[in-house]
Amino acid sequence: MIIRKKIGKLKVNIVFRYQGDNVGTDEVFEKTKWQEKKLGIWWKTYDAVGTKYKGKQMFKSDNSIKKVLFGLNLIWANLWFDISYGAFSFTIK
Repeated sequence: MIIRKKIGKLKVNIVFRYQGDNVGTDEVFEKTKWQEKKLGIWWKTYDAVGTKYKGKQMFKSDNSIKKVLFGLNLIWANLWFDISYGAFSFTIK
């Protein structure tokens, strides 16, 4: 299950996966993904392109923002939150 919310410049993606969830396209990956049991809380920060500039100036070094990814690994389920404010994004239809 994936939930995406956007409130102004704040973007939050919530992803929940459990062992019986068959959303993957690779059958081998789905079988091996849950063989390793994990339990814990984790986080990751990374840079993303911001929305301060447009055009070629968009890729200047002072136009980067920090994104934060929080996760919770249970034995038979995974949950993670991707939070950003002012990050550049686009929708493919």
